[in-house]
Amino acid sequence: MYAYTTKNNVFGDTSLSFHGDASALTVDYNGTVSLGLPSGNTDYGLGAGQVTYNINNHFERNFDLFTPNIEFGFGDTSALVNQRVLKSYVAVGPMAHFQAGTAVNLPLRMSFEADAYEELPLDKNLVYSTTGSGKKQVTTATNKDPAEDNGFITSLDVPLSRHVTMSWFYSRSLRDHDDVGGFSFTFLLKAPPQPPEIPF
Repeated sequence: MYAYTTKNNVFGDTSLSFHGDASALTVDYNGTVSLGLPSGNTDYGLGAGQVTYNINNHFERNFDLFTPNIEFGFGDTSALVNQRVLKSYVAVGPMAHFQAGTAVNLPLRMSFEADAYEELPLDKNLVYSTTGSGKKQVTTATNKDPAEDNGFITSLDVPLSRHVTMSWFYSRSLRDHDDVGGFSFTFLLKAPPQPPEIPF
């Protein structure tokens, strides 16, 4: 049995992301390529120990109040997927990931989103875990891999002004039985333009 340990002043891997947007036939697309640089300490499960990558494809379509979305991608680490889902490990190896859900427009320009996700190892994975004392490395077959994860993610965005948005989020991992909640502030140096008012 392993107990969680707390470490202070220890950095994880550095990540860089590149985004691209496109629209066609009323469907919006967002592509993201992420790179992980091995600045984290694998002894505490805070790094992959190598340069990693992830490619994600996100599709959505707006239907007034609802905006359904679906996304899928692949990479070689769990650390660059669903970063709002807190994990006690970093898995290294080929992985696919899928997500589907919808956003709902609420009054006062608020927005609520709920998604279901799946992370599926495609081969054997090396797992660096933050549980136990020091480094625990596990290599297992795909159908029993501890790197597999699935669950739900919800978030609520509340604009406080044109430049500031406050977000609350909650995630539930069905496989790891973990619940994570939190909040964040987003500051925009240049606010998006206000939509034109429609005269009556």
